[in-house]
Amino acid sequence: MAYERLRDRIVFGEDPPGTVLREADLAYDLGMSKAPIREALARLTAEGLVERKAQSHTRVSEIDTREARDAVALIRLMHTEAVRIARVTDDDLTRMRAANDRFLAAIRVSDVRTALAADEDFHGIVVDRADNGPLADTIERWSPLIRRIEVMRFGGDHAKSSAARHLELLDALADGDSERAALITSDLFGSLQQELHDEYLAEPRS
Repeated sequence: MAYERLRDRIVFGEDPPGTVLREADLAYDLGMSKAPIREALARLTAEGLVERKAQSHTRVSEIDTREARDAVALIRLMHTEAVRIARVTDDDLTRMRAANDRFLAAIRVSDVRTALAADEDFHGIVVDRADNGPLADTIERWSPLIRRIEVMRFGGDHAKSSAARHLELLDALADGDSERAALITSDLFGSLQQELHDEYLAEPRS
């Protein structure tokens, strides 16, 4: 619980980059002891959302464009493979359609939290049906970093385009066309990867 609440505070910008994180203050805010806060901060540090310097500071990490680009590339591969090997049922497709309906309804009112939760539900069904532990663990490990980027870039046109691609993906899965489904999934994540790649190349080098 400590990890999830602190992760969401960072992902959704409640604690923006550079925010100093003090165990005592966080424990008070969340109504917890310092022990789970300390463990949560250690996990968030390993995931790149927090940076810690001994005897100095613990704070929310700045966005590293190169790391974000590389993370998106990895997530893209994992989701593409998941949809290729997943054994999706008719009930799964029904739940995915419902998740996409929630996603579209949320973006219409600019509800970022609900939209991203629905998007996670949508893709999560496929990941579950892929039945591949290391693949699922990799997605879980890197998804918070990607969600942080998506929150910062959330916009109606891009989100609506994603909802439309979701419908294409559902049609491919319903037809049993795993290769077309994999191509659609790759394209879904590819645009963000390209944006980050272009930004990285445009950054000044020391």
